[in-house]
Amino acid sequence: MLNKALILEEIDSLSEQELEKVISLIHLLKNKPKLTTQELFADLRGNVTYLEDLTTPTTDEWEQL
Repeated sequence: MLNKALILEEIDSLSEQELEKVISLIHLLKNKPKLTTQELFADLRGNVTYLEDLTTPTTDEWEQL
């Protein structure tokens, strides 16, 4: 988590116009409707093809990185 003092310093350094943009963005994010997982992926339901068992471990694949 960010240090609160650093956040406050960053806010203090903003111009009035920049601060207004940040505040507008915060309002948009705050008022954005929360989508459920069902709603978020509704258009993908029935359209995804699984090429292997989803419970297959993938640790071997990650070790190659």
